[in-house]
Amino acid sequence: MNSDEAIAYAWEHAKQNPDGSRVDADILGLLVERLPFDVAEAKLGRARRVLANRKRTGQTAPDGVVVFDGMEHYAYEPHRVLADNEGNLIENKHATQRFKKAEAERAELDSLSAAARAERERNEAQHFAAWAAVELAKGRNPREVVWDTCVRETGLWKDSDAEDGAS
Repeated sequence: MNSDEAIAYAWEHAKQNPDGSRVDADILGLLVERLPFDVAEAKLGRARRVLANRKRTGQTAPDGVVVFDGMEHYAYEPHRVLADNEGNLIENKHATQRFKKAEAERAELDSLSAAARAERERNEAQHFAAWAAVELAKGRNPREVVWDTCVRETGLWKDSDAEDGAS
């Protein structure tokens, strides 16, 4: 069973709350029952998570702080792992300029992506709240006041791929 089939099965068979939401623990339990398990793949996945965790700020032991004028002080993590753009890794304390530059570039791209997502989520929430208030005031059944109905009735939904327009 592939992951799409497994999630479809789990979604269909998980405990359902009165509002139509599903119980997270039930979804996970059903996925565990249905998904195939490959020990080598699982170990590789865990190894990737361990390494990814070592690359994250705040996940290694600090040794003092770094102080730039006009900025908040932040922990100096000499053992945090940094990556360049060629697949090489180094500990922060031994980082050369190319590693620090690559980290800075990735952080900037991540922040732009996070800001775009935050704006999208904020726009969705505000649009939905305004539409829902009007619909509920008109006496519409609250079970119909859901995001899919809002998207379709307010003209936000288009029959095209995300790549056809802005992301």
